[in-house]
Amino acid sequence: MASNYNDFRLATDGGIRYALLAGPEIEADDKGAKSSEQYLIRGVDVGAFFAEAMPPPIAFLNFVLLPPRRRMPGTGIFVTKSVKFKPFTSELPGDPFGYDPSARDGSYNDFYVADISYETGQEDDDNPHDENKPETFLEHSITAGGEFLSLPATRTQVEDVDIDGTSSPGAYEANEDNGMPILKTVCTIEHNLKWKFCLRPNWDTILSALGHVNDRAHKVFFDGRKETVLFSGVSGSQVYMWGGARLVAQPWALDFKFSHKEMTDEGGVFGWNHAYSPKKGKWVRLWRNGGVPLYLKSNLALLFRT
Repeated sequence: MASNYNDFRLATDGGIRYALLAGPEIEADDKGAKSSEQYLIRGVDVGAFFAEAMPPPIAFLNFVLLPPRRRMPGTGIFVTKSVKFKPFTSELPGDPFGYDPSARDGSYNDFYVADISYETGQEDDDNPHDENKPETFLEHSITAGGEFLSLPATRTQVEDVDIDGTSSPGAYEANEDNGMPILKTVCTIEHNLKWKFCLRPNWDTILSALGHVNDRAHKVFFDGRKETVLFSGVSGSQVYMWGGARLVAQPWALDFKFSHKEMTDEGGVFGWNHAYSPKKGKWVRLWRNGGVPLYLKSNLALLFRT
């Protein structure tokens, strides 16, 4: 087979000819499905095959585009997850990038085996990435938590009833137990938004918005009302991606953290710029000296622009 490249009947969309050595093997469960294949390709096609199978992100205007990865022939649901290359035979090494052009004939394998792994759910044709809609390209995870609000006994009342109200319903009286520990849980939603491929993070915007709250509702935060979502932190690392023989992109993988506090109490909605007043017995808007809010506001959608 190795001496008959012209007999390779199959070819990728980019024109790289190959022979199918093994597969496809398919594994599926209730969480998804994956598959694998083995191709025989020429060593000189290794870089081009990888670039076609897993193209790196590219910058276009003010946005990062993620070119579609190669899909397994015959089905549109399996998308390339990873590719592993090795020389076709173990007797000879390979030189897929032409590092040793003066080598004698027969010094290197002319062919390589490409082990390709596919998975479902890597891309979605029905939901293309849109720079104006961060929810189309961010990976979103949430956890529910909360913080404790300590309330003084003053301005509270007590009623001597059990959970079913079968003792003395309606018999409210002032709470005279000043040492009573009263804790109220204020629930929050912690959002983690992962931006896997960001070529040029706008660090000025990101760092200046730390500690700010949203100045408007955003779909990515479940349309949380203004001043209810706090930008609480960011972490990331730069990834060096291989595009076939050379590094073609150095994107960042960023994790943004937000805390969403939207309290509904006594007919009103309160957020991060509110505090509970024990004296008034209700939530009030809080201002710092000079009329400055406790938390400044920003358009948090701008964090996801390059």
